[in-house]
Amino acid sequence: MLRQRVKYVCIAFLLSVFLSGTANAKEYAFFAKTHNFYDTEPVYFLSALDGSFDSPFFGGKSAVSLDEQEIGFRFRRLSLTWVRKSHTWITFESQTAELLHTVANHLPLLVGNQYPIELKAKQYTFQGVRTDYQLFSSPAFQLRLGGTYIVGEDLLDGSTQGTVTATAANEYEFTNVLLDYRYRKDDLFYNETPPPEGRGYAFDFDLTWKPDARLELQMHASDLLGRIYWHNAPYTVAHIDSDTKTYDADGYVRFNPTLSGNQGGRDFTQTLNSQVMSQITFKLQSKAALLADLLVTPIKSYPRFGYRRMLGDRNIFDALVNPQDSTLHVRWSYRWLSIAISSDNLNLSKARAFALTTSIVTAPMD
Repeated sequence: MLRQRVKYVCIAFLLSVFLSGTANAKEYAFFAKTHNFYDTEPVYFLSALDGSFDSPFFGGKSAVSLDEQEIGFRFRRLSLTWVRKSHTWITFESQTAELLHTVANHLPLLVGNQYPIELKAKQYTFQGVRTDYQLFSSPAFQLRLGGTYIVGEDLLDGSTQGTVTATAANEYEFTNVLLDYRYRKDDLFYNETPPPEGRGYAFDFDLTWKPDARLELQMHASDLLGRIYWHNAPYTVAHIDSDTKTYDADGYVRFNPTLSGNQGGRDFTQTLNSQVMSQITFKLQSKAALLADLLVTPIKSYPRFGYRRMLGDRNIFDALVNPQDSTLHVRWSYRWLSIAISSDNLNLSKARAFALTTSIVTAPMD
């Protein structure tokens, strides 16, 4: 998965550099962007990505992973963009996360303890073509509206509910655990089914408003009213039991659970999670400004407050902090290049929140 992300980042970067040499007219522009965002509350984000969960446990109730790439062309007010997105959104009870971490690391269970299982997961990967049009363009107000035609690539959407009881330090049992999920590939029970076809749409907008010379408001909303219509998506609705079990080399219990319920295929409409990013800029002087950002998602919100410094002609440096988790966000923009990085720990191997965004925009911004 990490190798695939690097591949798309390199393709986007090399294409934009090549196109930047051809973009010498003021009526059109080439652009490319990659965005990677991770927020795994219970464990370090790298241990969550590789599935090892080899990390201290911090608690928490959500995990988010967003990987996005886009390459596009803009002519006057109209633009056309190829996009690819892979999003994972997971919410759970803190005790559910504690159980998963304990079992993954073969830690001793508290005998007799009952862990409530409450977990909801939504994952989708798609490619698509987005077109947008700038409806208003003036020094004080700009508005751009867009829409994306989506071709789905991957699907996982569902929930798990029930109770797990620790019967020994290395053993536990399921109690009325219900699985209800739709998927493209069944990685849990390896149920062989034809992959579903998915088609859909999503909308977005960009808004900039400058009520006076010192104040500026920017807002970007993506995946608004987004839907993917999956045809004949495989599904499982069933209870699982803990009757079939073995023990590994460490003596920790392992299950090959059996199902009691239904499996099959049916049409399914998956709703995309929208995100809205707002930023307020207040100029203190010609080379300095105060910043306030807010990213709103269906799972949680991410506020940031900081400072902007103009280092030269179209050379900008921003530094912001999220007061909720002390995440530091820095962003540097120079002419056609912009790089932003966020982390809640200078040692990335111990970070739970991390983001990296790179973008290239050629003429007419040159």
